[in-house]
Amino acid sequence: MKQIKKPVSILLSVIMIISLFTIIPFTVSAAVEIGYVDEYGSPDTAVNVTELTSGTVFMSDGWYAVTSTFTNSNRITCFGDVYLILCDGEKLTAPKGIAVNEGSSLTVYRQSEGTGELNVSDPDNDNAGIGGDDSERYCGQIIINGGVINATGSDGGAAIGGSSGNESSTVIINGGTVTANGGDDGAGIGGGKTAKVSLRSTAVLSARAAGTERRSAAATADTAP
Repeated sequence: MKQIKKPVSILLSVIMIISLFTIIPFTVSAAVEIGYVDEYGSPDTAVNVTELTSGTVFMSDGWYAVTSTFTNSNRITCFGDVYLILCDGEKLTAPKGIAVNEGSSLTVYRQSEGTGELNVSDPDNDNAGIGGDDSERYCGQIIINGGVINATGSDGGAAIGGSSGNESSTVIINGGTVTANGGDDGAGIGGGKTAKVSLRSTAVLSARAAGTERRSAAATADTAP
């Protein structure tokens, strides 16, 4: 009897192992693909896109998208080259803004209707709304290719560009509707010292400097055809 039971038990064990692999399938996460319009107005698709949430605190090299309407109370920091898609009909409200410091860049894209929004209203003192932190001498490059951008600076910080008393890198606005209001003594778009701003005719821009010590770079922008 013992010689009969042993092979039967082995067979049952093998069957159980096989059934285990059959019952529990292996799953592979599919890459998220999201369409956008590039800087030349042509449709394109980004792959491996990360969808932003209310808990996002940083964006590192790669593609991100605003796929729903929500508020994120963090100051979101960019590391490396970040590409952000504002999906039509959706809105990211980020009161504390987006940090783009030296060595990093932020490029914003729209979808076909260009109705996706990014709103920044209350960055901490001396921080730019979209751009440099107060602790950084320079901010990184900022490119806006479309969407609706409403940004307000802090006490001394630009709405888009450099932090208080510090310099902005290049700000390129290829399209979209951009409203940038400097905080107390802050530039609408630019920096505390110098800035280079490039505007294309497809962009609708309203930039206002507050106080007397800073200036809105919109008044001295290089306008591209």
